[in-house]
Amino acid sequence: MRNESNVLLLHYSDVKKDLRGSVAKIADFVGVKMTSQELNNVSNRCSIEHMRSPHLQGRYQVQLVVNKMNGGNNVVVKPGSTVRSGKIGEGRQSFAKEDIAMFEKYEQEEFGHIDGLLDWTRFGSLA
Repeated sequence: MRNESNVLLLHYSDVKKDLRGSVAKIADFVGVKMTSQELNNVSNRCSIEHMRSPHLQGRYQVQLVVNKMNGGNNVVVKPGSTVRSGKIGEGRQSFAKEDIAMFEKYEQEEFGHIDGLLDWTRFGSLA
């Protein structure tokens, strides 16, 4: 599926490392031509710094609840907050060890047999 012409596979850590390049890649993928200034504006608006700016705080009501199937209610993003810190890997702290083990088992089952994809799933930078 990742090699289909209508699929663009991005990893958060790669986007975080090169936001402007990722925005350009997305624009190209969907056929949008952008000037350098437009690319700069979109990249700025997509930055963690912009999303955490005071004028946006409380504007969105986001709540992501994990482990609902097992009766859990682990809130990852509290209502009223826009984003967390944006640090790579920080969200992992929000999950129980059992949830992490479940995710890793699923990753192994789904991606472990495809060369390089398991590492990309966990760390990014798929060539």
